[in-house]
Amino acid sequence: MDNLSELKAMPIWVCWNKIEKNGRMTKVPCSAAGGKTGTNDEYRDTWVTYEEASAAAQKRGYSGVGFVIPRGWFFLDIDHKELDDPFVQKILHRFDTYTEYSQSGSGLHLYGKCDFFRLPTEKIDGRLRLDRRFYTKNPGNDLELYIGGLTNRFAVFTGDVVADKAPADCTEAILQTLEKDMRREEKPAPAQPAATDKFTQLYKLGDISGYGSHSEADLALCIMLAKETKGDAAEMDRLFSASMRTTRCVATVSSSFITKVIGSPTCISLGSTGSTYITEPT
Repeated sequence: MDNLSELKAMPIWVCWNKIEKNGRMTKVPCSAAGGKTGTNDEYRDTWVTYEEASAAAQKRGYSGVGFVIPRGWFFLDIDHKELDDPFVQKILHRFDTYTEYSQSGSGLHLYGKCDFFRLPTEKIDGRLRLDRRFYTKNPGNDLELYIGGLTNRFAVFTGDVVADKAPADCTEAILQTLEKDMRREEKPAPAQPAATDKFTQLYKLGDISGYGSHSEADLALCIMLAKETKGDAAEMDRLFSASMRTTRCVATVSSSFITKVIGSPTCISLGSTGSTYITEPT
C-alpha cells in the first residue's frame, strides 16, 4: 500500500531542474509538458499527477519532481541535521507522519495534513499568510514550515523514505511547533518618555494642554506656587513672572487664598482677565 496515494493522485505535481542563479544552485519548477510553470494559481492547468510528472521528468531529463502544497497539507523541512540529532528526534516524535530524506541527503522532509482554519494567520498585502509573529523559515534552528494556502512554495519529493507512515493530521503538532520553535523574538517596545509633571508642564514649558483655557492653566499654576511659597503673594508674583506664563501676570492673590491652601475656600484674581475663581487646590 502506498501511504502517499492520496497526495500522488492530486493534480498538484510539477517537475524541477537544478540551475545556477546569481552564483548559487537553485531548484526551479518545470512543466511536465515542457513549458513554463509556477506555484501560483495561474499555472494550475500545468500541474499534473505524480505519475505524469515522474514520467515527464524521466523523458525530459529533469532533476526530479515535486508538488505545490495544497490547502489542508503542510511540508516541514529540517535542514543540516542528522537523523539522531536530539532536535530532529523531538520533531519526529511530535509529528509522527510520513518522513523522507531531502534531495541533498543532509536534511529531512515531513508531509502531513492540518486544519487550516485553526492556524494563526493574517492578511498581508491582501493575501492570507502565516501570522508574522512566527517564522516560516527560522534561521536559528534550520526549521522551515510551509502550509498550503499560506505559501506559494513547492516541495521537492525524493521518495527516500525514513518513516513510511500515512500523512497524519498534525494540527496540534504545528501549533506546538509554532509556539516553541518558530516564534520570532519580540522586540522590546521603545522606552516611553517620562511623564512631565504638571508644574514643569506649566512653569517651564508653558504647556496648557489638559486645561480648558489659559485662565484655568494660570489658576492651576497659582495654586502650585501658593503651596510652594506658603501663600507668599509677593513671592508668587515673582515666580509667576519668571515662568513661561509671563504673558499673563498675577495682579492679585487675595489673602483668603492662603486659607484655601490649608483647606478653606480661596478666591484668586488674574489681573490680565479680571476673572475670579473659587477652586480646590490640586
